[in-house]
Amino acid sequence: MADTFTTNLNLTKPEVGASTDTWGTKINNDLDTVDGLFSSTGTSVAMNLDGAVIDSSVIGGTTAAAGSFTTLSASTSITGTLATAAQPNITSVGTLTALTGGTGDLNWDSGTLFVDSSANAVGIGTSSPTQALHVAGSGSMILNESTSWSYLRLKSPNANGGYIQFADADDDDVGQIFYYHGSGGDYMSFTTNASEAMRINSSGSIGVGTDNPSGGAVGGKVLHLVNSGGTASVRVDRSDASTTGTLSITSGNSTQGLYGTGSKPMVFSTNSVERMRIDSSGNVGIGGSPNAPLTVSSSSTKTVKVQNTTSSGTSIFVQNSTTGTGDTDGTYFGLDGSENAYLWNYESTNMVFGTSSTERMRIDSSGNLLVSHTGSVYNNINTTSTVGSSYTVNGEIFACSDQSSGVMILNRKSSDGDIATFKKDGSSVGSIGVVSSNNLKIHSTSSGHSGLSFGTGIVYATDNSGDATNGATDLGSSSYKWKDIYLGGGAYLGGTGSANKLDDYEEGTWTPAFSNIFVEGSFDNATGFSGVDGKYTKIGRKVYCICTFTVTGTSGNLAAGDNFSITNASLPFSPNSDSGLVFSDLAGIVTAYNTVGSGLNGSGVVITLTGQSVFVVQITAVSGAFSAGTTKYQLSLDYHV
Repeated sequence: MADTFTTNLNLTKPEVGASTDTWGTKINNDLDTVDGLFSSTGTSVAMNLDGAVIDSSVIGGTTAAAGSFTTLSASTSITGTLATAAQPNITSVGTLTALTGGTGDLNWDSGTLFVDSSANAVGIGTSSPTQALHVAGSGSMILNESTSWSYLRLKSPNANGGYIQFADADDDDVGQIFYYHGSGGDYMSFTTNASEAMRINSSGSIGVGTDNPSGGAVGGKVLHLVNSGGTASVRVDRSDASTTGTLSITSGNSTQGLYGTGSKPMVFSTNSVERMRIDSSGNVGIGGSPNAPLTVSSSSTKTVKVQNTTSSGTSIFVQNSTTGTGDTDGTYFGLDGSENAYLWNYESTNMVFGTSSTERMRIDSSGNLLVSHTGSVYNNINTTSTVGSSYTVNGEIFACSDQSSGVMILNRKSSDGDIATFKKDGSSVGSIGVVSSNNLKIHSTSSGHSGLSFGTGIVYATDNSGDATNGATDLGSSSYKWKDIYLGGGAYLGGTGSANKLDDYEEGTWTPAFSNIFVEGSFDNATGFSGVDGKYTKIGRKVYCICTFTVTGTSGNLAAGDNFSITNASLPFSPNSDSGLVFSDLAGIVTAYNTVGSGLNGSGVVITLTGQSVFVVQITAVSGAFSAGTTKYQLSLDYHV
């Protein structure tokens, strides 16, 4: 049977039955090996004291510095004094679940871990800790690298604070994160270059460059940036090569703004819906994409509203580089403090209004209003019949229309009264209106003046109030007469009865036809007439005739006392059966008439017609000599039809 060996120290277990010398040799070697475990020069062999107790003994020698061991392992705890603090002779302690006891300093790996018992401070990377925990060195520190939550807690008493400082060789607090929960209010501040750079107050507002972040008039949680010596900005960048651009909210020394770079629009949204955008050309679109410097798109009837929240006025100015940019340049749309609405052109130019891409109206630079034409204020209408109208600053109105409805339509509703009133120097001089529901009246309003009222088939004379009058108005005067009057009916003169009606007036010519002539006296040889001509005037039933003729067949002359008669003479109108003929005159011959015989009346000779026409004239006086056949005579007569 061969020798065997122990598991841990590899000691020789002699073969059973071997010689005594062999046993002795092998046991001596094993004892030397065991003895070497306790010798400073012996072979290092692992020793497992499982379940044993080493108590009141020095491991490694009679003193703490006499020996060393590589690894000290314990499944529960090591208690008592580990007397190796004066020498760095513990190279590894494995995993320690707890290390308690001791009153001196602990220096691990030449200051990698140092416990200063007098200062109650721990140094990592330093053997001179100045605070409760002092970490030094150029490396990083990882706290609880794990798959679960990690945190660093700084706990201070009430009404105090805690901070993390970042130092350099010249300044221990060049950078700092500080939290304070004292009487001044909870806040967290951040320090750079030894000065506070940012603060978060107890309301959650952030101040950069200020220790008192405030929402101002807006209130609420804010990001408040202050730079006392330059521009303060919030900047957002995207660095993609194809979409580079910067968005900045900036408050500078002379300007404040929201700035964007790159050819991208700036979009503003609420309730996850785009409300406004500024495109890369600077055009602004509200409610949609812009196609002009400002485009407002909305389904609401109130697309744009300009409002002053005080009682003062409000306005919009439209200007360009020519008008200038002052408060009295360009065009002004607005409301003044008295609620007067203004559309005001400060320039010496026209104000034009149009529909359907066509100009409809303009106010020219002189203040004249032109409707539907663009030329001279009145020449286009007066001289070329251009359709349109003009209203001048001098109070003139010009109008031209080609419509059948007329040039001007004036409509009065409900009651009778004036439709158009005419004044001179502020005083009324005339009126056009309506009376009796639908009768047109045109009248002067001056005292004692007259007018006309137009009824159904009739025209009334009116007074200066437009009321119809009766027998109070003249038509013309002795100095200012009417020329011609054309009547389709009659004229009532001096009354309204049938006897006052003059229903006919006529002037004309006719050729008298005399069948017989008889002259008693100087003309007794007269045989006929020549050169007969007649004219008449008919007024109502009265006919006035003038007949001229020459007597032939005699050599004598008419003389006083001669009787002159004509029978069977034609007349322009048939006489009434009970009318008479009155001979008025033989021009140039008769100077007076005498009443001759029965039936004569007045200054002329009246003959009652009884079936035939007989003209009888007695010559009473003759002035001058008249030769038969050469002198033309005139006979005037009148009668009734």
